[in-house]
Amino acid sequence: METYFKDYSIYHRTLGNQRTHYFGIPMIVVATLGLFAAIPVPTVEIAGSPLLRIDPGLLLWALGSAFYFRLDWRLALPFGILLLGFYYVGRSLSVPLNLGLFVAGWVIQYVGHLKYEKQSPAFYKSLVHLLIGPFWVFAKLVGYRR
Repeated sequence: METYFKDYSIYHRTLGNQRTHYFGIPMIVVATLGLFAAIPVPTVEIAGSPLLRIDPGLLLWALGSAFYFRLDWRLALPFGILLLGFYYVGRSLSVPLNLGLFVAGWVIQYVGHLKYEKQSPAFYKSLVHLLIGPFWVFAKLVGYRR
C-alpha cells in the first residue's frame, strides 16, 4: 500500500488538486457503484429483501473491498463500510443522475490536474491508480498513519 500511495502522491502534490479529489472521487465512486447496480441482470434477493439483493454493483463493491483488504485490512474495514454506503446511495439514484455525477466528478478531477497540478492523472501511468485514488483520499481524510 505504501508503494502505491507514494506513487499516487507524486501526481497529487498541490492542495488545490487534492481538494478537487475530495469531491470528485466520491462522486465517481457513488456513480460507478450506482451504474453497476442498474445493469439489468437477474438479481438475487436475500431473505426476500430488496435491500439485500446481489447485483453487479454489490459484486463490484465486494471485489474492490477484497483488493483493499489485501493492501491493509485496518484501513480497508472502515473504507469498505463507507463504500457500502456509497453503493446504497448510488443504487438509490436514477441512471441519468448517476451519469451526471460521473461526468461532473471527472470534470472536477481534470480541473484539479490542469489548473493546480499541471500534470496528467496518475491512472495514465497505471490503471491500478483508479482503485488507489479512492483509498488514498480516504486515508488522507481520516489522517491514517502506518
